[in-house]
Amino acid sequence: MKKLLIGILQHNKFSVTERCIRDIHQNTLNTEYLIFVIDNGSTDGSDQKLKDTFQEDNISIDLQDKNHGVIGGRNLIFDYFQNHTEFSHLLFIDNDQFVQPGWVDGYKEVFSKFPECVAGIEAWLMSSMLTPARKAVAKDPGFTYVGCGGMMISRGVFEILGSFDSEFNPAYFEDPDYCLRASVANFPVVWNTQSKIKHLAHQTLGQNAIKSGQSFRKSYKHFRSKWFSSVRGGPIMVNKV
Repeated sequence: MKKLLIGILQHNKFSVTERCIRDIHQNTLNTEYLIFVIDNGSTDGSDQKLKDTFQEDNISIDLQDKNHGVIGGRNLIFDYFQNHTEFSHLLFIDNDQFVQPGWVDGYKEVFSKFPECVAGIEAWLMSSMLTPARKAVAKDPGFTYVGCGGMMISRGVFEILGSFDSEFNPAYFEDPDYCLRASVANFPVVWNTQSKIKHLAHQTLGQNAIKSGQSFRKSYKHFRSKWFSSVRGGPIMVNKV
């Protein structure tokens, strides 16, 4: 892992983002990294607090004047990754995920075995109707996809797959879609079971700006139209670590 770009999306709730960033600074050792934070149209002053609080050399901040949706915001992070080729890997981390000491070691082990892959810390199983059924556990024979929060992508994968499908914007189903696209392209999708990242209830979505039920139904319809004929739920990926 030559250099890591850590992408964080914020919509309001600066105090959550602040803890996320400070934990990264404290617990990321022996790894060259830059934190790229997008404020996704905050309305509670979190954007200005972010700019005023963090001025370190290894943080880049992009203040957007509107909420682009979760996927639209994450695709802006992909754009930054595309334009800064010094980064070998991209990690999407939710602002409500807090890294612990040694958190990066599991990722390094994964990418030492599979240099071009998609790795995540939360693995999920889908139902036969292609809805998220439950988180995978160690005794499961496999999993369907890894979630976007804590998903790390190598540059070689990105150069082939590109960004998340914008038809899923503002939210939902972009991560199983990306994992299935990776699998079709013969890139391993790996569950990093050594994760040392704590996850609170979701703070990224911005419920006041996005009607989550309507968004879920729209994205689900698009996901089914892409994958139902070839994927019928159940384990797809066999964990390799």
